Amino acid sequence: MLGHPTVGELRVTAYRTLGLLSAGSGYAEPLRALRFGGGGEVLVAADEAGHGVLGTITLEAFAPASELAKDDTEADIRAFAVIPSAQGHGAGRKLLAAVIERAEQRGVRRLRLCTRPEMEAAQHLYATIGFSRTPELDFSLTLGSLCGHTNSHCRIRSRSGCPDYLPETRAYGFRPTPP
Repeated sequence: MLGHPTVGELRVTAYRTLGLLSAGSGYAEPLRALRFGGGGEVLVAADEAGHGVLGTITLEAFAPASELAKDDTEADIRAFAVIPSAQGHGAGRKLLAAVIERAEQRGVRRLRLCTRPEMEAAQHLYATIGFSRTPELDFSLTLGSLCGHTNSHCRIRSRSGCPDYLPETRAYGFRPTPP
């Protein structure tokens, strides 16, 4: 069985490889631990031999601190990461399909996720699966805007952690096909 340290490290490595997480970022530890304490379901893609982890994605049910989900008919997709050597080979598409299936089984009627403008390959994947932009949910980083910190070095963008992200984050929504 794959432990959460392996999955957590995969997330950090994938984000760093894409230039989304600086070496000194305070977000590395929260990213490693995201949703392993409950409140979400972490899915993992392994290589065909079952020896290595190719990618991971997290389905996070609505909660008051949800990043984008507005009520219990919605859920957020979080911590979607694929190792660089597996990108472009279908692992991400399979993970996204699996998380959509899980959401449908739970009765979720809309999935939401965040992405960054420079993540063009991911945005293309989202569009081909059926996600569409929800620009009304886009947000920009504002120092202390959500957490109340007054430290000028704090760049918090969500209530759930202190990611070291660039200013613009784009939101996507997806409504699973009705039965």
